[in-house]
Amino acid sequence: LSRLTGPSLYRRAVQAAMERGLPEEAVERMRPWALAIILGTPELRGYAMDHLIYKRAQAGGKKLIALETPLEQMALFDELPQKLQVRLLRDVLDQQDRFEEQLEALTQAYLEQELDRLQELALAYEAAGDPALMSWFRKKLILERNRKMLQRILTIFDQGATLVAVGALHLSGREGLVSLLRRSGYEVKAVF
Repeated sequence: LSRLTGPSLYRRAVQAAMERGLPEEAVERMRPWALAIILGTPELRGYAMDHLIYKRAQAGGKKLIALETPLEQMALFDELPQKLQVRLLRDVLDQQDRFEEQLEALTQAYLEQELDRLQELALAYEAAGDPALMSWFRKKLILERNRKMLQRILTIFDQGATLVAVGALHLSGREGLVSLLRRSGYEVKAVF
């Protein structure tokens, strides 16, 4: 990491990581995107919704099928050019004092069921307003994944009644899963 970031950014990254309990030895071996995700993810105060859905389905004896593997998700970030990975890490470090405020804005957009606003806020926060990062996030993390997930969902639907749970950022817009499924002939209802 230190060779990619330079000494100043590296020291900031190590300090932030150590505050999260990560030793410098681990930080030095990380890719910039991986550390940016760790540092940019708020500490949970309870369970994440996807964990709760998973546990409830498991308790109900439901068959569980992942739309993506962790390896597929990580591979996406490896495609991010190193220059943008470093920029992402810098932006996350620059925004750390605003994380609580950002999380509150995202939560309010979700609770008010304003998915388009939620997506725009998330992209703006993740990319810190950087047009190159925003474009990459929108294309790679949302649009391309939506199309892949749609194909997998349609295959699963052929097997019978199905509950599909995805992150809220994948639902909105003309290329969101709600629209893509409707164009495929399905009736879709988002559940909050």
